[in-house]
Amino acid sequence: MVVEVLSNGNLVIIGEKQLALTEGSEYIRLKGIIRPSDIQPDNTVLSQRIASAQISYRGTGELASASRASWGTGLLYKLWPFK
Repeated sequence: MVVEVLSNGNLVIIGEKQLALTEGSEYIRLKGIIRPSDIQPDNTVLSQRIASAQISYRGTGELASASRASWGTGLLYKLWPFK
């Protein structure tokens, strides 16, 4: 989805995909800048044509919570002197 048209004619885009799993959901979000000339006839844009791409991932349910660090690991990272 186009959320902004920049003064040079480039487009700021945002897209989100939800993956429904047995226990929870996963979300992949993309934000970036494209040139109108990079939009293909089938209304797609090749990933290498997205400038300033920001890709984020978040999830809910058992799979997402299993990949989060425990409170003890988080504390250890805060106190660890060798960063």
